Amino acid sequence: METKLEKNLQKTVSELKETIRRYEQSNRRKNIVIPTSGDTIRFACFSDPHYGSLYERVSDLNAFCQRAEKEEYNPILCAGDVLDGWRLYKGQEFEQHKRGFKEQSKHFEQVAPKLSYAEINFITGNHDESFSKLIGMDVGQELSAKKPDWKYVGNCYGEVTLTTRSKRDFVIALMHPGGGTAYAVSYKTQKIIEQWEGGRKPNMMVLGHFHKSELLPMYRNVIGVQAGCFQSQTPFMARLPSAAHVGGWFFEVKLGKGCNRIKSEFVAFY
Repeated sequence: METKLEKNLQKTVSELKETIRRYEQSNRRKNIVIPTSGDTIRFACFSDPHYGSLYERVSDLNAFCQRAEKEEYNPILCAGDVLDGWRLYKGQEFEQHKRGFKEQSKHFEQVAPKLSYAEINFITGNHDESFSKLIGMDVGQELSAKKPDWKYVGNCYGEVTLTTRSKRDFVIALMHPGGGTAYAVSYKTQKIIEQWEGGRKPNMMVLGHFHKSELLPMYRNVIGVQAGCFQSQTPFMARLPSAAHVGGWFFEVKLGKGCNRIKSEFVAFY
């Protein structure tokens, strides 16, 4: 017969194993083979839809994703803050029409883009993780279970490798950092890229969190992108003050030997 101490130890070990499993699963590098006969890849990216916020832009995000699918930009990448979260700042509840994880996740399930074949690969952000801190759940896994076409890549960071049929790779790092927007929009992008060690840098870094749109074509051999957002400026952002760049990006990259050709288009909504 097991003692109470043995049961507690087994429970602790089980919890530790689950924590390690979730960490490994949420921080893996995902590989996607692009169905193309050449070396050209087309993908889209956006960030910060904040489902549950009074200032969410549901119809605009749906239009963006539907256009991406129609024009064969696949996969679609999201750099975090899928949900609006809970109690990140004083008075946040007055800026929401859905409160708590149950309401916000159900709303996400009902109104998030419904696509025929394109996948949305996403990371969670600090607003999503507010639920993890409050009730200890793996938010990314929960959201992916509700909508299987949303593939969970990582917690505030994840890497997606797009591979052509000729075995050329293009590595994209999705990141949802902390802190506020700098006076110069490009400052945070540059500083984050500067921290990467040689040999570990991705081809492209896509940032969420700041609600800004920016393209830095080449910095330390990394393409720096701020992904925009699909949430209008909230009263909280207006008090900072911080503008919201509503929209997302379409990219076409032709991979070559020592030379990549990059075409970009920012789809802005007003």
